[in-house]
Amino acid sequence: MRSSFLTILVLALILVGCSTQNNNAQPEWITEVMQAEGTGRAEPTDNPFQTKLMAERASEIVALNNLVQQIYNLPIDNTTVEKLLPADWKISNFTINTVQHQQDGSCKTMVSIPLSHIWNQVQTYRSK
Repeated sequence: MRSSFLTILVLALILVGCSTQNNNAQPEWITEVMQAEGTGRAEPTDNPFQTKLMAERASEIVALNNLVQQIYNLPIDNTTVEKLLPADWKISNFTINTVQHQQDGSCKTMVSIPLSHIWNQVQTYRSK
């Protein structure tokens, strides 16, 4: 009887130890830089420079949305970054790497962000 109690106790302690998460353990992706591309197009206007800038802005917005979606899907412990950041979180400290205006009037933009920055933000929100 005593030995079955000890066996159950040991198994319970093992299970508790397995389910405990280390909220300070750094994820594998912390040293990576994430990139995303976006393509935008604007309706033609009387001012071709304005049309070009509108296409550029559209491509930047699409690229940033793509980057945010990738960030939200990063795994942390048994969840994702999206569930650990507040609903009003805004991306910051990103870099616009390239902007390429195409002959068809569209524009392609490549953006990136060091994932260490995302990890720092997750840690900040976890500690609140």
